[in-house]
Amino acid sequence: MTPLITPRLTGRQLCADDWPFFLQLYRDRQVMRFITDPLSEQSIREKFSSRLPLWQRSSKHWLCLLLSERDSGEPVGLTGFCLQETGAEAGFIFSPQGQGKGYAAESLNTLAARFFSEGYGDRLCCQVTDGNEACQRLMQRCGFRLTERQSRSFYLAGQWHDDLHFVRYASDPKPEIPG
Repeated sequence: MTPLITPRLTGRQLCADDWPFFLQLYRDRQVMRFITDPLSEQSIREKFSSRLPLWQRSSKHWLCLLLSERDSGEPVGLTGFCLQETGAEAGFIFSPQGQGKGYAAESLNTLAARFFSEGYGDRLCCQVTDGNEACQRLMQRCGFRLTERQSRSFYLAGQWHDDLHFVRYASDPKPEIPG
């Protein structure tokens, strides 16, 4: 996939030089509170390393794009997807500096449009931990529909949480996302 460009962001495949930003994201408890319990630096390094190989359509690993502000060049988050037999799963993580600015909607909507237009599949899904209200609203703004709730399927912070599955199809109307 060629670089992702939105009105305010650029996205390129993650590279080895991005380790400090990746580590900073995964160590930030507020950023990770709906994603994972604290991880050792070795576990974070393994996640990082698994996303470094050049991504191709036949890849089994996540396409991970580093998102930076177009004006400043500062990294603000990560986005990407992993191809599966029934479509793909998309995901994103934003630093505190990248939150609350509409970047997640802008990048997810652009990623979905590229995913469909470049023929990667006709179904894109996202999994959201129940309780992550901001992410649930984002899914709806970006044209994703809640299709399934898996009760008590995700263990996080010492308790079980429901996993919410949101799906967007290529044939769905394109949402208007301001940028």
